[in-house]
Amino acid sequence: MMSDEQAPPGQDPIPATLLPDRRATIQFDGLIFGAYDEKKSIFQAGVHTQAEKHHVVLEVVRKEDNATLFPVNDGDWDGSHATVRALAPFWMYVDSGNGLDPTEFDATLHNLDGRKDDPLSFGKVFNFEERYNRALQLNLELLAVFNFPNGTSYSALNTDAQLGELSQRPGAAVKPLNDINVSTLGAIDIEHVGGGETEKYLVFASSKREQPFFRLPLVEGTTYEIKLLNIPDVDHAHPAATPPTHVHASPEQHFLQYYELFPLKPGEDKFVVQPAASMTSFGSTDSPPCIGGAGSTKGGLSGGGG
Repeated sequence: MMSDEQAPPGQDPIPATLLPDRRATIQFDGLIFGAYDEKKSIFQAGVHTQAEKHHVVLEVVRKEDNATLFPVNDGDWDGSHATVRALAPFWMYVDSGNGLDPTEFDATLHNLDGRKDDPLSFGKVFNFEERYNRALQLNLELLAVFNFPNGTSYSALNTDAQLGELSQRPGAAVKPLNDINVSTLGAIDIEHVGGGETEKYLVFASSKREQPFFRLPLVEGTTYEIKLLNIPDVDHAHPAATPPTHVHASPEQHFLQYYELFPLKPGEDKFVVQPAASMTSFGSTDSPPCIGGAGSTKGGLSGGGG
């Protein structure tokens, strides 16, 4: 296990990684709702495709020489919500020669119950089902689903924040509850590697497209750094923003957009997470990073129940 490296004063904090022998790290930020299907061993990232003036960034960089491997050419990736929604569901998986083989699915969550003592615990991700103590029925029509059947999911960056409640009554003000430490950047580490006669590849594909978007060899000495971001369009972001930097004038309002994905019962309040101002790769001093959201850790995006 690798903990956060210390960044020089005034510079962005460095996201933590979990597995020292990883061959790929996938980072998630923006309006993406995570869930885990325990029976199928799949982590699912649901991209909120009705978020106003947002788009999806997907990029792959080789860590050793900082070379961009995807996208390379115009047309390799269209991150508009309309296109992403039309091509979903997506799969990013390890191909050991058998294609997308359910018998090889092995995705896990890191130390789910250890968030108090382990900064990398997946339990650091703000979990709506845990807060409401019930299964949530997500509107799956609003989500473009990205499936990850391999790797270990964890929190790569956390921040101190204030948790509050907001009544459904019009004009209500946020009622402060308590301080929390919560994830601002989720990640997956994949440590599969080919050897001898067994070749392994990291494949990213759409169920509605014949050819994969990319197929990268998993070999010793090569590590892929992948970002999946659901972020504001340039003309909708802070004027200082340049892709893929992600800022938002009101992180609280940004967080409340998760409530577009599921209904509340009468009398239930909305939770509001107000992060402390900080400088990160996905925010700025006057616009803190957005808080990740999660639901079921048992039944995936469609199952609910834990």
